[in-house]
Amino acid sequence: MFALLRGGPGDGRVVDVSRPEVVWRSCLYERTSDMQQVRGREVRVYAHRPDCCEGYGRGDVDGCE
Repeated sequence: MFALLRGGPGDGRVVDVSRPEVVWRSCLYERTSDMQQVRGREVRVYAHRPDCCEGYGRGDVDGCE
């Protein structure tokens, strides 16, 4: 299944997922009920957790607390 990442450093990326959450460059994204059309197919939207990695400003080197 594919998902569209919303918010955070991965905003707009389409990734392959198999769980209710996905880690992209050490930032956590969680599944939402929203769906969106991307390149002719409907994909689930995963939202960035604002309390994970974003606040430190280093993105790909931060870990989730």
